[in-house]
Amino acid sequence: MRLWNQVVLGTILGKSAGTYNDIGTITIRKGSNHIVGYYVSIVNAKPTADEASTARIRINSSDLGLSNFEQPGNCIGAEGMAAQQSSLVPKTFYPLTSEKTGDALHFAEITFSVTGVVACTEGFECGIQLVTSDEPPSEALLNALRGDWCGSYTGGNGAIEAAGAGNSASLAAWGTDDASMLVIDAGANNLVGIAYSLGPNAETANTGIVNMLELTCPDIPGFGKQEILCNYAVSGALGTVIDAIKEMPVRILPFAFDNLPSNKVKISLSDISSITGFTAADGQANIVWN
Repeated sequence: MRLWNQVVLGTILGKSAGTYNDIGTITIRKGSNHIVGYYVSIVNAKPTADEASTARIRINSSDLGLSNFEQPGNCIGAEGMAAQQSSLVPKTFYPLTSEKTGDALHFAEITFSVTGVVACTEGFECGIQLVTSDEPPSEALLNALRGDWCGSYTGGNGAIEAAGAGNSASLAAWGTDDASMLVIDAGANNLVGIAYSLGPNAETANTGIVNMLELTCPDIPGFGKQEILCNYAVSGALGTVIDAIKEMPVRILPFAFDNLPSNKVKISLSDISSITGFTAADGQANIVWN
């Protein structure tokens, strides 16, 4: 089985309650035969004291027959106090099916938009990760994408970008040394899972951020460009950043891609954020295979 992942990012959107702003439009790549679902990652662009914020998303696609299909965002925001620490907000997976499959999906466009339940003074930082596949998704796969993954694997490799990830709203390469790439051993047959996380260690007050990792590998036929949202977005602190320990588990999520080359291959990594927000985040990506 093969999964493909495509991401759109948006910044400072959804300020007016009931008015939807487009996060972006995804054109489904050729070779994708089924829509599996999508991840949502939305946080406050900038908290406002005594103002709750809850996002909603809307999906439209004339190609797929979707019209104003509405879903909740990935979290409910509490009212901000006069000063508060930032928080890590996990991305949320929603299944999405379509009667269109196979060739009818190729190059279909799907647009994601966001609004707030109530007015949100500074709007939202947003990310959507669309997941498509070459085979019909099973219920086990859908549960795994939700975070209930218990698959097995025989090998794995990680890459790090210490004090250099999440810094820019422009795509930034991690490097060309093995420590900055995902190196897949010779003899690996199938990619099965991936985890991508950022550790904020020099935050900017009043700045929320959603980050994406781009993976490319011309040596894996059909791999193309894969885009993965960070496991967690960062909801910015209100006012002065309050020192606090913020710890969240790193989750390995399904990343299926079969028929790997028999030789060792390397996957190049780059990341981009919805807005420039960190000065020194620690990034790590890990991939596993059978």
